[in-house]
Amino acid sequence: MKKIAFISSWIAGVCMMASCGVQMLTMPLDTAEDNDPFYVINDKKDSDYIDKFTASAIFLDNLPGCWGFEKDACRDFTVVSDVMYKGVGSLHLKWDKSKKGCDWIGVGFMWNNWQTVDMSDIVDTWALEFWIRTADGDEIGSVPINFCFLDNNSKSTPVISCNSKFYEGFGVNSTWKRVQIPLKNFRFVDSGLNPVEISQLVVSFDGTAEVYLDEIKLVEIKQEEQ
Repeated sequence: MKKIAFISSWIAGVCMMASCGVQMLTMPLDTAEDNDPFYVINDKKDSDYIDKFTASAIFLDNLPGCWGFEKDACRDFTVVSDVMYKGVGSLHLKWDKSKKGCDWIGVGFMWNNWQTVDMSDIVDTWALEFWIRTADGDEIGSVPINFCFLDNNSKSTPVISCNSKFYEGFGVNSTWKRVQIPLKNFRFVDSGLNPVEISQLVVSFDGTAEVYLDEIKLVEIKQEEQ
């Protein structure tokens, strides 16, 4: 029932964004041809070519294809250039779910304007990684942010919260801290998703908080971290 309620809320949210005229921005998606120099020369893949997942960037400096970033009474989500972990921009996220009408607050990131990506080769060995810090000097024990992936049929993985088992130390403060959530925690196959057609990452927010997020991407987990 929780899954059905979540998806219903998500669909309603998308419809609301569309009615408000929110523009879906596009993000170029790397292809195998971009990473195979032999393709340009021979117009075909080299016999030794090994496919590698290249759609790893979710947010680096600019917003890719997304929804849910309009400002309202519940949220104020912007890209800023004065505070960042790396590059020239980060996400400044401020929200308050306790306000009337703020039953569900969320955003979605997709690839190349709703194009799906094949994550079947990485769901057991890669992770969702990002850097986070608070907007002031206060420390929070756990960050009320949740993540899930959706496939092309709007089936959802379990929702994973940003808690201390995914980063070092107890809480999050004004110093940048790396968060790394192994993709296997999302149980893509067990949840009935099609890992060949993943359409977006959905991020939802609980409670009240103000944080910065940067360098949101999919990364291969190093051997010593597994």
